[in-house]
Amino acid sequence: MTSSANFNAADDFDSGPLSWVMEELRITLGRTRAMLAEALAEHADADARGARLRQAKAHMHQAHGALQMIDVDGVSILAETIENLFDRFAAGHQLLNSEAAHAIDQACTALVEYLEELLTSARPQAVRLFPYYQALLHARGAERIHPADLFFPNLAIRPVLPQLSAHTAADSDLIDYVAQRKRFEKALLPFLKRAADDRVAPGGSHGRPDPDAEQMHQVIADVARAQTNPQSRAFWWVMRGFAEAVAVGDVPTEVYVKQLFARINLQIRRISEGSSSIAERVLRDALFFIAKVAQPSTHLQQIRDAYCLEGLVPPDFEEKRYGLVDVAALAAAREKLSKAKNLWGRIAGGDASAATKFEHDMHALSDAGEKLNAPALAKLLRELNGIARAAANAKPGDRLGLEMATSLLFVENALSQISALPANFTERAEAMTARLLSIVAGEAVAAATPWLDDMSRQAQQRQTIGALTGELQSSLRQVEKILEGYFADPSDAGALVPVEAILHQVGGALSVLDQDDAARAVAYTRNALHGFAQADPAPDPAIAQPVFQKIARNIGALGFFIESLQLTGEVRKKRYYFDDKAGLFQPRTIEHGAVLRVDVPDDLSRPVFGVVPMPASASGPRTVTELSRNAAHA
Repeated sequence: MTSSANFNAADDFDSGPLSWVMEELRITLGRTRAMLAEALAEHADADARGARLRQAKAHMHQAHGALQMIDVDGVSILAETIENLFDRFAAGHQLLNSEAAHAIDQACTALVEYLEELLTSARPQAVRLFPYYQALLHARGAERIHPADLFFPNLAIRPVLPQLSAHTAADSDLIDYVAQRKRFEKALLPFLKRAADDRVAPGGSHGRPDPDAEQMHQVIADVARAQTNPQSRAFWWVMRGFAEAVAVGDVPTEVYVKQLFARINLQIRRISEGSSSIAERVLRDALFFIAKVAQPSTHLQQIRDAYCLEGLVPPDFEEKRYGLVDVAALAAAREKLSKAKNLWGRIAGGDASAATKFEHDMHALSDAGEKLNAPALAKLLRELNGIARAAANAKPGDRLGLEMATSLLFVENALSQISALPANFTERAEAMTARLLSIVAGEAVAAATPWLDDMSRQAQQRQTIGALTGELQSSLRQVEKILEGYFADPSDAGALVPVEAILHQVGGALSVLDQDDAARAVAYTRNALHGFAQADPAPDPAIAQPVFQKIARNIGALGFFIESLQLTGEVRKKRYYFDDKAGLFQPRTIEHGAVLRVDVPDDLSRPVFGVVPMPASASGPRTVTELSRNAAHA
């Protein structure tokens, strides 16, 4: 079994497809909010309100379709819930009121800000959207409002537990499931009747043990030991961990914990009736509670390792994270910053005529910063506004000018993560402000700290990669055009002559960027094309077709790889790989129907992961363009 201990779908998130539709989503969701606000304002005119709601629904439907295409866990659920509310308004099942309108408005804002976080390499944590999802469901009057609906562990994982001993396997046929269920229900009834969980100790530490939950835990442990089917063993292994966490007080006894125990009871009943079916929602809910435990036991940690649960449920997921910033002010700040950066570039290049406009834009940027709910950033922007004139008129190379350029870069980074600024942001913003004030006062300034150097270096890298990827994309488009002509008429081998030099440059650039697998894919493709260019006579199309397909698939995959390299370089490096045996550059993803197997050793050591892929389809498109489109959805 191939070792892949670091495989985690959340860490391997590819923001490329999202980057292609993000601007459209911003506009469409903004229009949804605007039409909704107009509908709410139409108090007396029912026809006008209905028209505005239909327009809002149309925009939401468009956004929902885009969200389904990019396949980002959780966001489509929010979009679907909003669409459902619009349907209820249209059918007259629910009246539009301020509560429902506010819930929809906040959810649209949260969707945009959450997706923007993902574009800046934040880890997907869809459960952070729960407060907004909760408000939508409250407005709809839903019965189940559970954060686990936005929790997406990899249920394709199949933990491989230690083999059963001959004695245990023999005893598994002797268990009386009816009697076990009676034992379970005897403890379940008083557990369900308990009004509220009073076992949580002060300060959020472990609660007191629950004897009823402990009794259910023992029953589940007996059921788990009796399972021989691998899938059933894994399911009850997780249920035993969940029950253990509740029994010792690591999971509070809230309503959904009680409901989960009731559904576990139904699972035991199914077993007693001879059914071996497993409820996926029960498994997901149990994993959710296990992922929430602050100090997991050895057993729980093993489950968390096996299902890659670490970090999927942030401790503050019930707190609102999005919609706390004035959207209009943020848009204005970004616009003014972009203009100020361009003007500063002109000033640094000796264009004194840009100084007045620079001062004006810095003033507007400072005004917008006051509305961003970030006091440290607002203070820095005020100071930058105060020295804008002096900086604009400084001599090239003056310390003040250099600090202004660094400060603008710092502000740009802050605006890109304004909804979730890092814990050290205030400290760093104050340090930037202090440096500026010291320079203005003529005082000595300390040497730049390492984080300032890192920030500048990363900005330079982004600029370099941005320029380089643009050239690489242009080169690959040229290669695609040449190949389309050659594949249509393989008799013209001379058409391939320019391709070798182009691919040589592309491969060299990818090697410089440390994208080794991509460079190997280019080398393979280049060698294959060299063979066709030297072939005399032209190869038989029937024989050459499989090689043509590989070449086209590689070029298409390389194109999409390069297109989003500047956004997610490290993720792409991990996600794509070159298969030497197959001669293909392809995503490191689990094919449909594949299983991620996890060995769970007897010594409870950290599991070893491995991917067991299913056979890929042999059929496929025949042109570079078609294969490129497929690569986008790989």
